[in-house]
Amino acid sequence: MNDKAGVGVAGKGLEGSTIGRFTMGARIGRGGMGEVYRAWDTQLQRTVAIKRVNPDAARPGMSRNELLREAQRASALNHSRIATVHDVFPDADELFLVMEYVEGETLVDRLKSR
Repeated sequence: MNDKAGVGVAGKGLEGSTIGRFTMGARIGRGGMGEVYRAWDTQLQRTVAIKRVNPDAARPGMSRNELLREAQRASALNHSRIATVHDVFPDADELFLVMEYVEGETLVDRLKSR
């Protein structure tokens, strides 16, 4: 991990760091499967969402290869209400999913407004 801001170590925030070709922005969400950051893809010149997979979110005994296979299955889905998975890559001891960035309100905010 190219760590410009002194972050990016497992368990630390990634804001301001560079992972591969991605410049990590603000964390935009967090849940049981991990945390999601807004990021800039320096190669394709576009904003993406990157999910940092929480290794504890995997089923007991689930290997990195199984997580990669699940990401492959998710990338095969194509629906207007599902964010597209563009890529998945390991970096150090972590796994990252690169996804379509969709501007809008979060589900939590949407439910609060009802």
